[in-house]
Order: sequence, then structure tokens, then C-alpha cells
Amino acid sequence: DGGSWSVVSGNFLRRVSPSNAWWAMQSPYTGDGGAINVLAKVKMDQNEGSARSAVLLRGSGTTAYSGYMLLLNRNSGGTGNADALSLRRYDAGGSASVVEDAAISINTSDWHWLKLQADGGSLRGKVWAVGVSEPASWTVEIVDATYESGWAGVACRSIGRTFDFAGFRVAAMRDGAVSGVVTDVAAENVARVVRAYDRDTGELIGETTSDETTGAYTITVPAGREIDRIVLAEDDSTPLYNDLIDRVIPA
Repeated sequence: DGGSWSVVSGNFLRRVSPSNAWWAMQSPYTGDGGAINVLAKVKMDQNEGSARSAVLLRGSGTTAYSGYMLLLNRNSGGTGNADALSLRRYDAGGSASVVEDAAISINTSDWHWLKLQADGGSLRGKVWAVGVSEPASWTVEIVDATYESGWAGVACRSIGRTFDFAGFRVAAMRDGAVSGVVTDVAAENVARVVRAYDRDTGELIGETTSDETTGAYTITVPAGREIDRIVLAEDDSTPLYNDLIDRVIPA
């Protein structure tokens, strides 16, 4: 039961939880069992007591939820800080049957991103402050294939706490592509080696040679990565130079 939610200042969703039960807002997206990312900005009030703010995927049910949930846990009776990031599977509103917890300490009155990813039976989550670069590594991970599809959404649990959510998005993770046409200084189409590197890790993602007639090339790259594209000048009589280095975000 989503209960009473409100839109504040026209740009974020607010829930004041009336009881110690899960309250969820579902998105229209139901998924097809494929790989997806669920992302939302969250924050909680500073009142005393435990509180939980979460994103969900592969969900089902309206009053007793099943699915996977990534949640910020404020388990202590104190104020301000969340002390755990948890990735859990819930079955028909019962106790979590698959749990992975990681100790953290973040101020829940500040906006933070929660990101939950599902790829087959692999599920993983992370949290980071808004305005800070997304960390490359995942904080919590589980393997479980009980639920393969379902709705995505946001949720919260506490008594009398205020929870805010913004920037909610659901995205299917499909391979993208880096493509273009390579020309020389005379604007003639040429054959050149083109490489794509992961911007964060430096990993070589793919390499190809542009067509000598059309100059065209395409490199398939995994979804969700920012890519450095490097075009190499090839001339046997001179050293090997980079003609172009730029950043692209595959569609």
C-alpha cells in the first residue's frame, strides 16, 4: 500500500510514515527479466529512532511486498547517521531471507544516491553523496534468482519519520556502441585504429580499424560505462601518435 505521498516544491517525492511498516511507491516499469539499474536520491529527517529508506526492483504485491531491496539502515536510536547499507530479498512481506550488510556512516539529512543493479541472478548495490563521483566498486552483492521480473520503486519504513526521494530512474542495461567516421587533415576518409577504454579503470573495452573507403567504424561496449575514445595515427615511417582523445557516453 503506497499510502499518502506528496510532491514537494514540484521536484521531489515525500512520505511521512504513519506506522512501522514498509510503504512503497511503484513505477510503471515491470521489467522483462533482463539486466536493469534502479537509481534514486534519498534522504531522511534527523529525528531519533531507527529508519530505513530504499529502492526496489523485481517487486510484486501491494500490501505484502516480494522482491529485492537496497536500503539505508539507521538501526541505532541516535540521530543523523545511517550505519548500514543492506541488500535483501523479501518474500510476501516476511522477514528478509537473503541479506548482505555493509557498515557505513553517512549523514541521512543530506541527499545520497542509492543504486541497485540486477543482472540475471547477480544483484549489487552502492551509495554515494550527491555531488560526488559515483564509486567504481559495489558495496553489497548477493546471488539469488528467486525473482526474475517485477516492478521497480522506492520504499521507506519507520514511525513518524519523513523520507524524501528524487531523481528516480530505471534503465535497462543493454550494450551500447561507440561509432563515427575518421578523416585525415585533408578531410579524406582513412583507415585508422580506434580504441575504446573504460574512463574509470583504463580497461581496453574494444578495438577496431575504420574502413579505408568510408572511414566508418563501430565498437560495441558494455552499457553504463563512460568511454575514452582514442584514434591512433598509423604511418610506418613515423612514430605512432594519438590523433584524437575524447570522452563519449554510449547511447
